[in-house]
Amino acid sequence: MSDVWVTGYVASEVGSLSLNAETKKIIVEFLVSNQLQDGGWGYKTGFPGDSDSTATVLLALIALTGKRQPKDIIDQGLKFLDQHFAIDHSGYGTFRLDVVRKILSSNDATCHIGWTNPHLDVTLNALQAILKSKRSGYSSYILDTFNQALLADSAWEAYWWTTNTVCISKAADILSSIHHQKLRALLLKECMRLVDCVTESGGWSTDISSSECSFTTALAIRSLLAFPQRFDMNIESGVDYLLNCQLSDGSWSSGPILAIPPPALTTRYSVKHWRIDQPGFPNVLSDGSRAIVTAVVLQTLFLVAQCYFNKSLKIEL
Repeated sequence: MSDVWVTGYVASEVGSLSLNAETKKIIVEFLVSNQLQDGGWGYKTGFPGDSDSTATVLLALIALTGKRQPKDIIDQGLKFLDQHFAIDHSGYGTFRLDVVRKILSSNDATCHIGWTNPHLDVTLNALQAILKSKRSGYSSYILDTFNQALLADSAWEAYWWTTNTVCISKAADILSSIHHQKLRALLLKECMRLVDCVTESGGWSTDISSSECSFTTALAIRSLLAFPQRFDMNIESGVDYLLNCQLSDGSWSSGPILAIPPPALTTRYSVKHWRIDQPGFPNVLSDGSRAIVTAVVLQTLFLVAQCYFNKSLKIEL
């Protein structure tokens, strides 16, 4: 796992849940100090920047600083994201071609097309960061890009994850701020598919395992919150599952959640056999620290409580 990306991801989930001021300051300073000269962030210290890590760190900084955003830092990050927007407007690629050639030591574009082509999970992460940065004039751009990305990937595939609930939950978050009837109808269809996949225990599994997964379950619940009255029973059973899965130290665990497909593949569904928690690719990675999964579950439980009980709910961590 990486230091920059993991810190950014966890902070993007719980940074708005009233972390104490000193903790916020330490995290912000760490993330800002790791911004690269080109305005982006890599998944770990000293690694070249990519759009997905950059969007994740931007979301973290926005969550941690609120209305006191470090404008120059965020603007540089947004400009970095622009460099990864596909010419055909189908979304955001993870790496620029020149960067991935250095990482993989290959000049053959077909060898790393999967890591440079747009993917829905990367695109929605970038759009989420753009939306939450509250820069003017982006609403129509976000909707147009979202629509184009879905035309390019009607399967709602998350390329870098083992569960498509990453895409569905991010779509739900975006559409909670920008209303679009057609896209909301597509989101409802995906939520109905999620309900068809729920286990007897009330949870959801990843695409690579039949066992329930706290990470997938939390994001499935978050997706269904887009239609809280329609899916209230599924949300309740999912919450019960999560509460029953909490470990004695207060954390949650899961199976492998991150996917690293071979760079020549444009879909992780082309991988027949995944290695687990090993170097290289194709590989799926577990959240050994349990920080990512725990942060996602905490944010989901907060959103459930806020949706059903108290719109102005605050949590102190």
